[in-house]
Amino acid sequence: TGISVAIFELLLLLGLILLAQNETTENSLRLLTRGSLRLHFFIGLLVLGLIVPLVLQGLVSIGEGLASLLILEGVLDLFGVFLLRYIIFRASFYVSPA
Repeated sequence: TGISVAIFELLLLLGLILLAQNETTENSLRLLTRGSLRLHFFIGLLVLGLIVPLVLQGLVSIGEGLASLLILEGVLDLFGVFLLRYIIFRASFYVSPA
């Protein structure tokens, strides 16, 4: 299930990027990639929430890792899911310049 969750998260991110057709969405993407949420996005979501869990699950599936690594993989997977929701929620609020 970890791989399916990671694929689902990547599809959501791809969908967000493909929706960048107006100024508000572009501002949200800019906030994610270059703004105050960039560390949450790159380090938190992509590295800790997607890449590390996939590597851990791959190690366990080929027999190179301990089965107890699946607990860490599950925790990081959940972390990635909640962080994805958090950053999409935070990036979706657009404050117009006054």
